[in-house]
Amino acid sequence: MGTFWHISEQYRNTSMADAFSTLDHAFSIRGNHLTHSPISRLIKVKIEDRFYYVKLYTGGGKRLRRYVGRSRVRGEWENLLFFMKLGIPTAKLVAYGHELRWGLFKRGALITEALPDTTEMAGLAREDSPLLKNRAWIRQVARQTADFTRRLHDKGFIHNDLKWRNILVTCGE
Repeated sequence: MGTFWHISEQYRNTSMADAFSTLDHAFSIRGNHLTHSPISRLIKVKIEDRFYYVKLYTGGGKRLRRYVGRSRVRGEWENLLFFMKLGIPTAKLVAYGHELRWGLFKRGALITEALPDTTEMAGLAREDSPLLKNRAWIRQVARQTADFTRRLHDKGFIHNDLKWRNILVTCGE
């Protein structure tokens, strides 16, 4: 059995480091449950004055991915690191890792710091936000999304999940 766990350097000597210090600690975190699926669940937790998202995986993926290739959680942390390398704004990675048993995925976690003053485009649509009627704001968001997507495509990365729920925006004018 092998466990890989990484805490990003900027979080190692902070007050929340204990809460995120091991994979076991990640799985013991209590907070507001936001979503769940057959292989994962998402929890939002507040520590001091900041919010964090803790995504806990108990399955490596669907079908063949469950047994071969990289797990879903590993794919997520590698993609976030890649996006950061390309200069694409993304949630800050706090900690991530997984546990393998006999070379097979057992469980994993990904912890990110919430981005302040952001919301999903899908949330704006559900709320019928006036921002979606502001042509200048829409043009700015569309240009940024197109730029980030072009950067990904230029590096051979295809985002199969480019949906409004996966696009975070700031709500300022």
